[in-house]
Amino acid sequence: MKLFHYHHWTPMVEDMEKTYRVNGYAVAGRYGKYENRMQTFHPPLTWDDFRNKQIIFRIIEMRRGSVNVTFGYGKRNMFDHIGFLLNSNQQHKDDLIVSRANELGFSIDRNERRTFISVPDAFRIELQTNTDAIIDYSVNITRMDIEVRNTEVIGTLAYLLDLKREKNSLYGDGWEINLAKGVTTSLQSIYLNNGDKKAFTDQTNVTTYI
Repeated sequence: MKLFHYHHWTPMVEDMEKTYRVNGYAVAGRYGKYENRMQTFHPPLTWDDFRNKQIIFRIIEMRRGSVNVTFGYGKRNMFDHIGFLLNSNQQHKDDLIVSRANELGFSIDRNERRTFISVPDAFRIELQTNTDAIIDYSVNITRMDIEVRNTEVIGTLAYLLDLKREKNSLYGDGWEINLAKGVTTSLQSIYLNNGDKKAFTDQTNVTTYI
């Protein structure tokens, strides 16, 4: 199970895209509501082509290696979810997690491509089974730092996702999630390939070390 994705809502979607683009991420897609229907504004279109249109962007997708970052328009900055990719040999893992989510009484939204699980006092979890979501494994998420309002949820996440836990950290295959108590639930930082030589901070105050 690979940690590869996170999603935010923000009123600063154009600035957010630019921040990631100048730091080595490519725009994989833009999806927005315009003239009362969902439309695409993918590259080679640029913001100069549609900036003055009243588009409500639902998803802008950025990729760097296996890292998939999405964000959409919201009235304020808000962290929404993190995502895991399961390969074709890990269907049992998906079934186990969904079974445990049912046992815990969590809200589940499941279809043939992905599953979303809402974890109270934490954030949503996406289980992605579409392996086309990753075509390049040269860059990977190795660490996430997240603040949560109630650190008791760490044990719940470890059980739900069937992960090894050491104190306030959860460990997977080549990655870790460190959780700390905060005023609100928020993603604080991302590390790529154990990067520590360069960092940038996006419009939602997430710092990425590359």
